[in-house]
Amino acid sequence: MKRLFRNIGLCVAILGMMCFWSCTRSEVEYPGPTGPSTLALILQISASPNVVYAGINRQDTVITASLKKFDGSPYSNETIYFEVRNQIGGRIDVGFLDGSQSVATKLTDSGGQVSVTYTSPTADELIQQNLGAQDDFEIMIYAYVAWEGKEIVAESTPIVIVKDITDITGDVSFELQAFPNVLWCDSTPPESEIRGIFLLDGQPITNRRVYFKILSGPGKFADGFAKTFAETNANGVATVTYLGPTRDNMSYDTFVTIEGQPETSWIHIYDPTYDPNSPPSYDYLYKQMDIRLIRGHD
Repeated sequence: MKRLFRNIGLCVAILGMMCFWSCTRSEVEYPGPTGPSTLALILQISASPNVVYAGINRQDTVITASLKKFDGSPYSNETIYFEVRNQIGGRIDVGFLDGSQSVATKLTDSGGQVSVTYTSPTADELIQQNLGAQDDFEIMIYAYVAWEGKEIVAESTPIVIVKDITDITGDVSFELQAFPNVLWCDSTPPESEIRGIFLLDGQPITNRRVYFKILSGPGKFADGFAKTFAETNANGVATVTYLGPTRDNMSYDTFVTIEGQPETSWIHIYDPTYDPNSPPSYDYLYKQMDIRLIRGHD
């Protein structure tokens, strides 16, 4: 009888150890901060603001990406790629990143962050791209980080573009001015500040290029060329510097003729019967002016 109890006790002990081993093997093992790599990298991206207007002027929004390890510590000096895409992931040419491009790359700082600027298109640019005259729509800014092997970490953030078509109808004006408009030419090249003033119903049209060109006569612009450009500021004014000839480079008094032309896709002068759904007219808006050059004494 004692032997029977001993056998029963041994069986119970063996069963208990088997249950213990089974439970130990079934426990979930959580990944540590160092791996696997797909869990060790966290990429976040946001836009502020996430709604921009497309009208006569462009509007900027700041895109910020943050790259961190699994434990929350930052990844510094890592390259992040930014792209402008549509809602289904196709690359599009709507607005631009950091001044003039649809793709931008930057390195994360010591805090694992990096920022780029997205600039919205104008309303007439959207019309010319057949994106509709009235409906608002959404684009996506994608951020990519190349990781190990074939792995790529990607995130995106939406930006809503609200079309403000009404503000491209009205009285568009452009003026070209020179300060001064008469130059005394002696041994030092004289200077004149050339201003292109671009307005809509008396209000400034900002961040638009104005192209300047010397049509006839001597001299050059400050960058050394006879053609140049500048962007309008908050007052709608684009400014360049004209350098006249010296006395030794001219035999008599003369004039220089300068032309200014603002960047426009199309111009509409206010008309009560204007139909915003009608095809745009591709009229060019430009002005010309003369600066008198007086040869100094020998």
